[in-house]
Amino acid sequence: MTEIAPSIKCVSANTRTKPTTLSTASIVHMPEHIFTGDKIKVNASDYKFTERSDSK
Repeated sequence: MTEIAPSIKCVSANTRTKPTTLSTASIVHMPEHIFTGDKIKVNASDYKFTERSDSK
């Protein structure tokens, strides 16, 4: 991940996402608990976040 929009603090019952630019220049919407440097898995067919990766 090369760029992540800042989180907005407010009360919400739903999962909030923020736009994130990957090193491939693709933009994916991530949950707010993901930060720069975290390894993630993205579905290649629809470019959606799937999960945080365990590899470091």
